[in-house]
Amino acid sequence: SVRAVWTTWAMEHPEGEEPLRNPASAITRKRGRVVKVKARQGALSVVQRKPWISEIEARSNDAAAALAFVFYTGLRRNEAVGLRWDEVGDDTITIDASRMKAGEELARPITPKMREILDRQRGKHDTFVFPAHRGPGHLTETRKTLHAVNDVVGTSITIHDLRRTYAAAAALAGLPDIAVKLLLGHTTSDVTDDYKSALRSELPDFADRVEVELLREVSQ
Repeated sequence: SVRAVWTTWAMEHPEGEEPLRNPASAITRKRGRVVKVKARQGALSVVQRKPWISEIEARSNDAAAALAFVFYTGLRRNEAVGLRWDEVGDDTITIDASRMKAGEELARPITPKMREILDRQRGKHDTFVFPAHRGPGHLTETRKTLHAVNDVVGTSITIHDLRRTYAAAAALAGLPDIAVKLLLGHTTSDVTDDYKSALRSELPDFADRVEVELLREVSQ
């Protein structure tokens, strides 16, 4: 990009005072010395899960409830904190494709722990499950509570690490890959509609199995 800008300027100003040298050259020479940063792969370990969620559930604020909801669903941050009551059914939460990063509607079963959180949040706001502390919108700030819990438990996870934690628990629970995709809201465009339809009836059982795995007690 830098090279293109420099070249375009030079072509448009043939009689002008050109830069002393192409700034992209220095970047090119240094490229081999740049250390590539690996994508973050953080997640709560099996041993850390129970103490972490116990600390979250001991707190009564909306941010803690939202973080617990992410832990039990694997939803992305914006999908969880922006959850509306009209998206919550008797047994399923249904989020329109326009709110999902993958661009596909999410319909996932409500597990017992999810229902506990939803029941505690009822009556706090007419529209949003996790309302903002001020104003008419939904909750936006979760970092302060997350950092406080991390400090107590001795972890250093991000909210997206909770999504990875859910995916890891799903794998340990032996779920088929397509079931994990359907629960997490990953794109399923590479899967036939017949296969997806066949698995949807089993999603409540799959979701319950992941929840059991998330809460599994492990001796340290």
